[in-house]
Amino acid sequence: MRLSMIVSLLTLLCAAIAEPRPASAAGYHVEYAFSSANNSRSSTGGLLAFGDKLYGVTSGGSLSDCKRKSSCGTVFSFDPLTGAEVQLYAFTGGSDGFGPAAGLIESGGKLYGTTLFGGSANCKPNGCGTVFSIDLSTEAETVVHTFMGGLDGNAPEAGLVRFGSKLYGTTTYGGTVGLCGCGTVYSVDPVSGAEKVVYAFTGGEGAYPFSGLTKVGDLLYGTVGVGGSSYCNGNGCGTVFSLDPTTSAMALVYAFKGGADGATPYGALLEVGNVLYGTTGAGGQSSRHACGAGCGVVFSLQPTAGAEAVVYAFQGGLDALSPRSDLISVDGVLYGTTEFGGARKRGNGAGTLYSVDPATGIEAVVHTFKESAEGLYPNGGLTRISHALYGTTIEGGSAKCGCGILYRLRP
Repeated sequence: MRLSMIVSLLTLLCAAIAEPRPASAAGYHVEYAFSSANNSRSSTGGLLAFGDKLYGVTSGGSLSDCKRKSSCGTVFSFDPLTGAEVQLYAFTGGSDGFGPAAGLIESGGKLYGTTLFGGSANCKPNGCGTVFSIDLSTEAETVVHTFMGGLDGNAPEAGLVRFGSKLYGTTTYGGTVGLCGCGTVYSVDPVSGAEKVVYAFTGGEGAYPFSGLTKVGDLLYGTVGVGGSSYCNGNGCGTVFSLDPTTSAMALVYAFKGGADGATPYGALLEVGNVLYGTTGAGGQSSRHACGAGCGVVFSLQPTAGAEAVVYAFQGGLDALSPRSDLISVDGVLYGTTEFGGARKRGNGAGTLYSVDPATGIEAVVHTFKESAEGLYPNGGLTRISHALYGTTIEGGSAKCGCGILYRLRP
């Protein structure tokens, strides 16, 4: 079971009974609706702003979609000025992988990303995943590394970060032989393609990383969704860790307890003024017990002291719940997305865009997703260009396809 499913299962425990909160659609606009005509559907991960364009990936659907419909995912560009979307590359589901699941980074005129599946057949039936590059001048795709499973790791669900001359990322599984296979931190040389497992998780310091890494000074910081303590039914509630890429020294910075402090951290950490900010998909305290396992929190963390504080605990219902995306800071205010919560036309709600002031703890639902035409279930964080924020949804948009949309928000 992928760990992203754990957050979804916890979310299903939530009952929407919180007090209404205002949600304004002012400044929200659908920029582009994805379609199945060019295999561009179910946009995943965040967007990359580079030059005057946005770049992103689409998942293409399930393994059966990939095999039967040749819908294995794409890399695309979007021009905010003209509204034009261009498919740069369509995955075939073979050695090039399929199911890009995270955002992209740019380095040396190329885009780099990961596919959750495909590549080696060692991890049956889906494959172990790949690291790939797209040359922006030629649109040529290159498989930089093919994961082999086992000690090498598999399922690189998160994106990449550049540290020195290398790219670093995480795999959700693999790294050790035995019962755990708790995931890895790896490095890839973008020039030679040489890959190295920098650290293999064993469970005590946490297990199964599904978020990206954040560079702070000479260290990389990240989160894992379980492990680290005896809380959360003995499975541990997840941790924040630091890693020295030079020495491979791992340090446990904070272990969540699953109560008011949150549980199951999700999304990469954001560093603002020597403070780390992140989210958990569960835990926290709801004033009216809106969520059985807690609705999730936005937290702050002093990386040196390891002191964690809850900036805001989500309430569920018409408020946001179960945040899973990366955060972005705009003029000192944090913005993020939740795949659930908001108006209850659809079970637990179809998601929100929210803001939190870390200085005051005041939260606001900036936009609630309610109608299919405006998109449903925002996925991935927000990306800033000038005075606007851009993001994507998994579903909604075209009445024929409902393959998701790319939207703009002016806070």
